[in-house]
Amino acid sequence: MFGGQVPAGREAELKQELGAINPHVISIEGLAGIPGLIVNQIQGAFAAEHQDPTQAPTYTPDDRSIRLTLAAPRDVKVTLWWTTSTVPPHPKSDSLILLDDRLAAGGHTIPVPDHIPPKRAFATVKIDAAIHAFSVAC
Repeated sequence: MFGGQVPAGREAELKQELGAINPHVISIEGLAGIPGLIVNQIQGAFAAEHQDPTQAPTYTPDDRSIRLTLAAPRDVKVTLWWTTSTVPPHPKSDSLILLDDRLAAGGHTIPVPDHIPPKRAFATVKIDAAIHAFSVAC
């Protein structure tokens, strides 16, 4: 997992070098140093074959909501993650499970609560085995 502290050029070099050693290596673009978010991103990378990019959830900043469309009923878990302090060496974070339920087929809108900060906030959306991670910053 590469985070924002690794320069883009060096990250590309490392990916190439690691891929030459092990072509099966998975590299992940880290969103933030939040432990639970990192775990979800790694789980999502290992379940990539379950992800359908056309069915990926999206974040709509205008009304601060997460939208998803399900072709069939699915188990869905939506978790928000955000940093509360970035003071090294022990940055702090918090999280909130917005939804953990079986949803019917069709479109769904999950609002992001007002108390979630508009910056350095992220979401993971688990749809059955697929996990999508993205920023919910304005």
